Amino acid sequence: YDTIEINGQPVCYMVMPYFPGRTLTDVLAESIAKGQKLPNERILEIILDLAAALGYAHSRGMVHRDVKPPNVMFDEHDRAILTDFGIARLKEGVSLTQDGATVGTPAYISPEQAAGLPVDARTDLYSLGIIVYEMLAGELPFQGDSLFSLILQHINAPIPSLPSTLPDANPYVQSFIFKALAKDPADRFQSAADFANDFKLALQHSKRAGSPGETQNITPAFIPSTNPMTTQVVPPQPSSPVPSRSRLPFWIGGAIAAALIIVIAFFLTNNRPTTADNAAPIKSTAISSMTEDEGSPFRSTFSSDDSTLIHWQQNTEGDVQRQVSDGLYHINNRVPGTAASNLYDPATKFLNGTITMQAKLDASSSDTSGYGIIFRYHDESNYNVFAVDGVGRFSVWQLKAGDWHELRGLDEHWTENKVINPQGQQNQISVTFTNTKIVGSVNDKSVVTVTADDQSVIAGGVGIYVASSSKGNATVLVDSYEVGSQVSSMTGDSP
Repeated sequence: YDTIEINGQPVCYMVMPYFPGRTLTDVLAESIAKGQKLPNERILEIILDLAAALGYAHSRGMVHRDVKPPNVMFDEHDRAILTDFGIARLKEGVSLTQDGATVGTPAYISPEQAAGLPVDARTDLYSLGIIVYEMLAGELPFQGDSLFSLILQHINAPIPSLPSTLPDANPYVQSFIFKALAKDPADRFQSAADFANDFKLALQHSKRAGSPGETQNITPAFIPSTNPMTTQVVPPQPSSPVPSRSRLPFWIGGAIAAALIIVIAFFLTNNRPTTADNAAPIKSTAISSMTEDEGSPFRSTFSSDDSTLIHWQQNTEGDVQRQVSDGLYHINNRVPGTAASNLYDPATKFLNGTITMQAKLDASSSDTSGYGIIFRYHDESNYNVFAVDGVGRFSVWQLKAGDWHELRGLDEHWTENKVINPQGQQNQISVTFTNTKIVGSVNDKSVVTVTADDQSVIAGGVGIYVASSSKGNATVLVDSYEVGSQVSSMTGDSP
């Protein structure tokens, strides 16, 4: 940058190289016109260039806040160059341009940015994830006939899968997309380097498919819980009925309208593009939220008058579908070889205690699929699981920094036990965790006792684990879920 004086006042300005070449928007439009998509090798080159640029900016405390194809140009060596830091902001909150600039572009905006919340480097990585999806699928993941609808989808709509007809629509790439577009920044890639490395691995198929629902020692892909952001709306009272998922209740619409109207006004004032003119209207889904309760013990029966239902997510679209019906919590993980977490109110964290669940693996599922109890959940890469499968076996796992560890240290990760009922029959699964000691029981019989490492003994969330095998999907029917009175709990951050 440099400065000059105008009317005796110093004025700062930036000098940038001139690139006469095309933008990424032009390149994508040409590919679509030809009925083709860019080769994976070229997509990878572009994403690695952009990730390197973002990594450099982030390392110097700068957040771009408007990563999108029109801001990607190519130099004489066909390298992707990230341009237009027009609304970039330093970590200290100093804007690099004049006040009143727009805060992103709707098609690529992150949930927290759309809601007017503080942003950091992970906002840029979300936008880069949108670009990855667009380059692979030839279309944007979220489309709408209005700015409000489009922004609302970024905040609340389930993360879409790549079209099944694409050759790239495999569990490796799908898993990458789910993580890149996670609603909660904590569930996304935490650095541009991690983003780039995982994308490269996904395209090269060097990640192994599967989940601890199978006998072999394999690392699963993950389907993050798509819980809406908890800060967007005032939560309903426990006695309130479960909000409909099919349309936006007027009280929620009013609560978020004020927060979004300023953002939308910015876009309209600055005449920013949204989506293609022929984009099909997408029906907005309702926003529900998780409440921060007092950390009390609870029992979910999933009956129509169960006051805890507001703490369990329900959605009828996406790769993991969750719905309460006929007194049962139905969880359907539709992606083979993946593990899905289904959390109770994530603001409530438990350090020690006992959790008991009555559930069964539906007869339509692959029998080697696993299901069980999640405890001491920190994020999608760090939590504990005690689970059984449909052929009468059990196991106890710790997911640590994205890697699965069988806590017994055995070569045989899943162990048969006669007390475990097979697929189609209900099991009572229970886990007691006290400091480093973990005891797993099935149908009132203790089947395993292990000792966890000290570093894993932190307060965390609780929930339900559903892992599909590589043979097919997994549907679990949960009759009840209870956290016993002996549990010590806390809300907020872990100590």
